[in-house]
Amino acid sequence: MDAIFTGPFIFSAIFFLVLIGIGIVIFSRFK
Repeated sequence: MDAIFTGPFIFSAIFFLVLIGIGIVIFSRFK
């Protein structure tokens, strides 16, 4: 894959995983 495409793709994937992690933490706190 091209580096121009791989860079933003990896960044968006990490950002998506971080959002899921924060959502799980907030959900577990209010549960």
